[in-house]
Formats: sequence, C-alpha cells, structure tokens
Amino acid sequence: MLFKPNFHGFFFESIGSKGVINKVVAFRQTSVPSIYNLGLADYDPNTGEIDDTIITDNGDMEKILATIFQIVIYYLSTNPEHIIYFSGNTLSRTRLYRIAINHSLSEITSFFDVLGLINSQLEPFTANKAYEAFLIRKK
Repeated sequence: MLFKPNFHGFFFESIGSKGVINKVVAFRQTSVPSIYNLGLADYDPNTGEIDDTIITDNGDMEKILATIFQIVIYYLSTNPEHIIYFSGNTLSRTRLYRIAINHSLSEITSFFDVLGLINSQLEPFTANKAYEAFLIRKK
C-alpha cells in the first residue's frame, strides 16, 4: 500500500530481538468525515510502502503499544474533533488490542472515551468483551 491523500503518518522504530524495524502509525479518513482509521504497519523507507499484514514479533510489544498511545494523545490533541477507529486485520490482533485496552483502561479513560463495536452496535467499552472494533474520542 502506498501513501494516499488524507493520510497522517507517525514514524518510529521497533528495536528488539530482530533488530531495528521501521514502523508507521497511520490515520486515514473514512467515509464518515470525522472518523479516522488507525493503522499500524511496517514501513519500507526505500519504497515508501507500508504493510499491515506482517507479524514482526520483535519482542517489544509493550513499547510499541505505549508509543501508539502517545501518538493517539498527540493526534487527538491536534485534531480534537476526530474519532479514531481501529481493529486488527485478524481476530487475534483485535483480541490483542482488547487486552491492551483492558490492561491500561484506567489511564486510557482518563484521556478518552472508548467504545466497542459489537454486532454493528457501539457501546461503552467493557473489559473482556469480544468486540469487532474500537473507537476512541477525546473527552
């Protein structure tokens, strides 16, 4: 996938057991003007391509999630009218995101409202519920 219009990217490095891997957190506008999709992917600086299907497994997942959290704080502080939508591209990745939200729920909810999408319905996030996707908005 190449960079496209309405793309906001934040680049960082994953440093772990497999070395240094370039990463990008990308925000893309959806068909709903105020909702932006958050994507995490590996980034190839030589081609400009991003790939969100790679499982890097570099041993630094907690640092990556903390970095994403800081990026979301910054992004929503500069775009407070935006709502961030995200889900994994597999059930296991969506489950991983749910676990990460559960783990830091009190900190996350001090900054954001967190909603879960289940059966095409939005509801306030509840720990340990199998959501299809998540939305975050600034309080």
